Amino acid sequence: MDHKQRFTGWRRRMPRKTTQYLVDQVVARIVPEFERHGFVWYPDFAGNDPQEIGANEIPLQRREGADWPTVQITFLKGAWGPRFRIMFSALPKICKNPIRDATPREQAIAVYGPAYFFLERGVWKDLDSSVFGFDWMPLLLPTPRNVFRLIRYLLNWRKFLDSEVDAALALLPVLFDIFDRGIPQEWIDHDFGRITPNVTLGGSWRRLDELQKKKLKEKQLRAGILRMRPAPGSYLAVPLIFSIPFMLILMYAMFNGRDAWGGFFAILGFDAAWIIWMSGREIIVDDTKLIYRFLFRSRSIRLDEIKEVQEADSFLRLTPIDSRMPTIEIDSRPFAKRDLWWELLDRLGVQARQAYEQGEK
Repeated sequence: MDHKQRFTGWRRRMPRKTTQYLVDQVVARIVPEFERHGFVWYPDFAGNDPQEIGANEIPLQRREGADWPTVQITFLKGAWGPRFRIMFSALPKICKNPIRDATPREQAIAVYGPAYFFLERGVWKDLDSSVFGFDWMPLLLPTPRNVFRLIRYLLNWRKFLDSEVDAALALLPVLFDIFDRGIPQEWIDHDFGRITPNVTLGGSWRRLDELQKKKLKEKQLRAGILRMRPAPGSYLAVPLIFSIPFMLILMYAMFNGRDAWGGFFAILGFDAAWIIWMSGREIIVDDTKLIYRFLFRSRSIRLDEIKEVQEADSFLRLTPIDSRMPTIEIDSRPFAKRDLWWELLDRLGVQARQAYEQGEK
């Protein structure tokens, strides 16, 4: 089954009085304009891969020149009303798929080009400007414009959708002129957002590379930073040992008609204070320094300035090389022993582990 057949099947399943009418108008009025300018609805567009091109789209392509002008008219899914967008790009011989990387343009869609854009009516300065048709979603935050469009749609939805198709038709000369002149390089290098009143950049190879590099850098940064918080059992120790027995006593007292709400809320307040007290502790170690935070205070020391690590009286003591610097003492009781042994000491280095093990002996 080629793409045209899939599209026909999808169109039959749409509501006859709204979406199907809009689709028929686009097919009858907009598609012929593209065909008069050399665009063809190829049944094998994007290799007719359902994972690449949906049945709710009309792909139009002009397979000539160094870069193939490509347009995808997408009828937006969902129950938010009949509407469509016009996305365009120019595909070189080899395109870039974010997953498979290099992709021949015979198997590519518009978003795999060096940059892809949306055609806008240039009247509004929000996402609605690139959507033609009616959308219920903006009514969640009603504005005078959205209310006026709703009234027009409810009074005569057929006339309203015809006017939306007219608005898209009026912009096609702008799109054909862009393809005839060629997409400027500064558009491809542009940041996300509006470039001209009628063109918005949706994405580009440059922006994709920047995002991938940013994600990789963040991943490396997260991998290079060790964050240790108290073990889960530390948060529950006091409530389990003290609060629950007292809570049961208070509940028994209330059951026997005594007013115990004050004690009840006092215990809840105590538990909340304990959790805040514990959650305020954190050990952070990166490639250069260690930071120990306790509530609103923090102490830090460079890793190369640590002389030795010792455990004494349930505290992990970090002694600096410079005797003038203060010793950092970390309360090790809330933290899991394994975290201290295999995570923190590994970051502090072999000498620190050896010193710690000698202290244990």
